[in-house]
Amino acid sequence: PRGDRVRSLVSIVDVAPTVLELLGLPTPRDRDGQSLVALIGASNAPPRVVLIENMLFADERVGLRTEKHKYVRWEIGKEEAYDLDQDPREFVDLSGLREVRVPLQRLYESTLDSAPRAGNLPVEDKPLDASTIEAMRALGYTR
Repeated sequence: PRGDRVRSLVSIVDVAPTVLELLGLPTPRDRDGQSLVALIGASNAPPRVVLIENMLFADERVGLRTEKHKYVRWEIGKEEAYDLDQDPREFVDLSGLREVRVPLQRLYESTLDSAPRAGNLPVEDKPLDASTIEAMRALGYTR
């Protein structure tokens, strides 16, 4: 309903399963994310951990976000850790504090180990029709 919201941590990958459920359509089992319909308007949602990834100036960054913390691991080995309650704008990097960094590293590794891998998902290999090829050409994906 209008004005209701999900107050807990969410991820962009939760949008598709949520919309599918709202439309009464099944969510494919191999889909990342989860429907947030049950959390709409809920004030006592369970805490969530969300994996994050980002490219910044061609440097890959991965990590996780919890309600309270953010942990980032750069492709070059650099790490960052933030206490979002105390520092929501992420000015103070706490990765130098072992008692902050190590639990977040472990949580990241365990969350990553349990996450679905895109490489393990089935791939549909069917030829593209002429209109799809033309649309891809117009968008610059093909010549």
